[in-house]
Amino acid sequence: MVNGAPEEGMKQIHALSIKKALTSEQWEQQQESEKSKSDA
Repeated sequence: MVNGAPEEGMKQIHALSIKKALTSEQWEQQQESEKSKSDA
């Protein structure tokens, strides 16, 4: 009974998973690295 009580509310909950988060500096380094690979 206790576990079944929140069942209706749980149907409306969605989750977000961030697999890779970068700082601004890391993102810029990644962009520069990708650009140098495509220029080669």
